[in-house]
Amino acid sequence: MTLKEAEDITSHVINLIAAKPRSAYCRVSQLRGHPLPVIYNAFCLVIAKQRQIGSYDPNLRKVSHAYADKADGLVGSLSIAVLCDADVDRLGQLPKESPEFKRLFLEAIHRRREQSDLEWQKTDREAFVAFDNYCWSLESDDPLYWQKIYTHLAIK
Repeated sequence: MTLKEAEDITSHVINLIAAKPRSAYCRVSQLRGHPLPVIYNAFCLVIAKQRQIGSYDPNLRKVSHAYADKADGLVGSLSIAVLCDADVDRLGQLPKESPEFKRLFLEAIHRRREQSDLEWQKTDREAFVAFDNYCWSLESDDPLYWQKIYTHLAIK
């Protein structure tokens, strides 16, 4: 994954979640085929880029940390804010206050969480704030900076 691809993915996910109504949900297809681990890596690469730029502006460390903190919440919420397309279609046919809607909605969230767990297959995902701290432990002008980032994330 390139930095450009990472920026495109993170921008899309941020805009997708920001545009959804508070009590609504998004479809898996709206993630453009990007599974959660790819989205996670994209956010990490953007954080790593911010760190590299941050060496020229000491205020960016605070900005980068805040971004990482918000990214933790956003990506963490994807397992319940994004539902399978078929579930969204079924729910869309029911009144939101009906008992059947509530039952199907809980089942859809449960199914999506199970699917998300399978997508991760790695339960020890590093928090973005911890990854941000890792990036700041590196020298931004190190010629191996990006190699260390990609190795840390196990991205080829």
